[in-house]
Amino acid sequence: MLLSRLLYVSQTTQPMSRTDLTGLASFSAARNAVFDITGILLYSGGYFIQLLEGAKPLVTDLYPRIVADPRHKDVEQLLFEAAPSRIFTNWNMGLLNLDDGPVLQRMSLMSTIDDLRAKHSRSSEIAVALLREFRKQLPAVAA
Repeated sequence: MLLSRLLYVSQTTQPMSRTDLTGLASFSAARNAVFDITGILLYSGGYFIQLLEGAKPLVTDLYPRIVADPRHKDVEQLLFEAAPSRIFTNWNMGLLNLDDGPVLQRMSLMSTIDDLRAKHSRSSEIAVALLREFRKQLPAVAA
């Protein structure tokens, strides 16, 4: 199985409450578990940033359904690459609301996204490193 990771950014079509975000992440986690897809959903200032990890055909099939979701618009794929391993092994869909976190985190994330858009060298490595840092903020997974 060729493992892939896909990262995209999009703008929400309406403000998302904590309840909205939790519901979205719970629904996504349940659906992703069926297909062995893992990842994280980040929310900040009316934008989604999502990383998906899984078998390439499954991630490829999932992405058009995500693009068609009416809760967001202007979906932009930033990264789609082979991955040597998963970052979010224990999370079928982790969730972080960066509006609740430090401004520096949001600034780092947006800077990394700008680098990915500009296709700067090493930008995918930096994005993966930043996502690994975000992983540390997710709650522990119950055994």
